[in-house]
Amino acid sequence: MKQKFVAFLHKGPYAAAVRVALLAVVVLVALCPVSYFAPSAWSALAGIASVSLLFIGIVLLNRLRAKLDDTAALLSVESAMQRLGWAPKDFFTDGAAGSPSLQLFHIKVLSLIRPRNILELGSGQTSKLISAYVADSPGSHAISIEQSQEWHDILRPSISHEYKVVPVAKRHVEGVDVLSYQLDLHDQKFDYVLVDGPDNNLEGWRYTPFSRAGIVDQLPGALAPEFVVVFDDAERPGERQTVELFSKRLTQGGIAHRRFTLIGVKHQAVFVSPNLAFLQSV
Repeated sequence: MKQKFVAFLHKGPYAAAVRVALLAVVVLVALCPVSYFAPSAWSALAGIASVSLLFIGIVLLNRLRAKLDDTAALLSVESAMQRLGWAPKDFFTDGAAGSPSLQLFHIKVLSLIRPRNILELGSGQTSKLISAYVADSPGSHAISIEQSQEWHDILRPSISHEYKVVPVAKRHVEGVDVLSYQLDLHDQKFDYVLVDGPDNNLEGWRYTPFSRAGIVDQLPGALAPEFVVVFDDAERPGERQTVELFSKRLTQGGIAHRRFTLIGVKHQAVFVSPNLAFLQSV
């Protein structure tokens, strides 16, 4: 329980604000004697503490709602995999794996859009579903990129589509060095791109400027006329910077698009061509 509470204070879009609010409550308790000597000051402090507690309550309720939404999404994922015949062995949605909300949207894209060319940056449970889809969809092609040879070797028996290890190197983006796959997309065109890597080898809650932005400048030119691009972990500040930068690059390139966010325990930023905007409501 203690570990989960500590993790809660470190993760998520409101973690820093929650820590400040808790600090305000602690300070108020420590200053209880002020109520005797300065009642007006105590009233002001009590008001601040009340607002802080209210904020913490709202955040906790949002987290609870996200957990419930992800639980409902997980039930839908399990049902959809059975119906589609995509039931990978040892499929998980906990820990560092893609969240249920991501996996459900992932299945919707694969089953409704039927993409022909898929690019996945960073591999995991989503890769297993991609393999199931490719095996069930003649003429489709997918490539999953991984930076860790060890993780690649563990996952390899479950992956039947193209899957390879690509080293990472520093690339200069928006004035900072970011880790980027040493990947040349050539003239390839992808109609579905899932960005969930590279891993920066730090805990996910630690701020990394423009995390995973190494692909941003290559990607607009590698998109098919109809496309879906998903950025996982979009609740984290570094990923949010990357999402905003990608939106800017699409606009600069004259590429029409719609953008929306999937919200669960983790968030995903989604970019689609205008004709695929219906994915926001399916």
